[in-house]
Amino acid sequence: MLKKFIAGLLCFGLSMAPQFSVMAEETAAHAEKADRIAINIPARSLAVYQDGKRIRLYPIGVGKAYTPTPVGYYKILEKIENPTWTDPVTLQSIPSGEDCPLGYRWMQIKGNYGIHGTNRPASIGGYVSNGCIRMFENDVEGLYKITDIGTPVDITYNRVVVEKTDDGVIAYYIYPDGYGRQPLEVNEVAKWISGYGVDMFEPDDAIEAKIEASDGQPTYIARPYPLYVNGERMKRNAVEKDGHVYIPCDTVADALGIKVTYNPTSGQLTSVIGSAKAQTKKGVAFIYSNDLSPLFGVTGRLGNQKFVINGNSGSENLNVNKADSSIDTESAKNAFDAAGGVTLGRSGE
Repeated sequence: MLKKFIAGLLCFGLSMAPQFSVMAEETAAHAEKADRIAINIPARSLAVYQDGKRIRLYPIGVGKAYTPTPVGYYKILEKIENPTWTDPVTLQSIPSGEDCPLGYRWMQIKGNYGIHGTNRPASIGGYVSNGCIRMFENDVEGLYKITDIGTPVDITYNRVVVEKTDDGVIAYYIYPDGYGRQPLEVNEVAKWISGYGVDMFEPDDAIEAKIEASDGQPTYIARPYPLYVNGERMKRNAVEKDGHVYIPCDTVADALGIKVTYNPTSGQLTSVIGSAKAQTKKGVAFIYSNDLSPLFGVTGRLGNQKFVINGNSGSENLNVNKADSSIDTESAKNAFDAAGGVTLGRSGE
C-alpha cells in the first residue's frame, strides 16, 4: 500500500491542453515485442524499438518543471494491472477504474516513478505530472502487452531530433525547452544535422528561425545518397533536393584528378573539358548531376540507393594548375571573399 501511495503522490499532476499530435504506429501486435523504450522529454514522446527499428511512437505527459521526469537509463521493474491509487492528502484509496489517476496499467521504472495510464487524457502532451510518464489508456494497455519486466527504458532530454524518413529524406525537429535545460545555437543544430550529410542544404537563417519557433514540427531537408567514383566511396554524399541531384564538385575533381577553377563573378566552374554553373551551399560548390559530363566528361547514375560515377576522362592527361587559369589570382580572391567564399578543396569533408 505504501508503494502505491507514493506512486500516486508522484504521478498525479495538473491538466494541460494537449500539445502533441503524433499517433501510435499500429502494426500487428502479436508480432511485436519491445526490445527498448526510449522517452524524449522535450518531444513528450515514447518510442518502442524492436530489432533496432522503431515500431511504435506514442504521445505522453511528463513531469512538471519543478517535479521533472528523471533522465537516465532504467528498465521495467514491475508491472501491475488495475493498480490502486491512494490520495496523498486524504489517504483515500481509489481502486482501478475511471476515477483512478493511474488508469488501468502501471509499469515501474525507478523507485516510485513509472509509466501508467490516466483518467485525464487532456493532460497528454504536457508537462503535467510529478515525474511519472502518463499515456492514453489504449496506448498504455498496448505497450503493456508487448513489454516484459527487464525491458530497458532510456529517458533523455533532447530538444533537437534528426531522423531519416522511410523514403530516405532527412528531417529535423526542435522542441520547446520545457525544463529550461538546453539553450540552442545555430552551430549546435547544424552539427546535429551534419552527421546525416545534408547540413549544407539547411541555411543558417532557416535554423535560427526554427530555433525561435521550437514548435516540434518537421522540416524536411534533403535526401542523401552515398557517392561512389570509380568504385570508391567518397566522404561527401550526393544530395537530392527540389528535383535535382547535387554533386560536390571538389570531391569529384579530386577523385578524377581534374583541376577546376571557379569564377566568383560569373559563378562558373571551369576545367579543361568544359564548364558548369556552380550551385553553392554554405560556401561549398556543388553541380547538378547533369553537369557532370560538361565539366568532367563523365556521367553518373542513381540506383540501389547510391549515386555512382564511372570513368576517368583520361584525367591523367588533364591536370591543370590554377595558375594556368585566365582568372587573375588576386582579383579572384577579392571577388571570392566578397561573394562569401566557395570551397573547391578538401575543406569540410
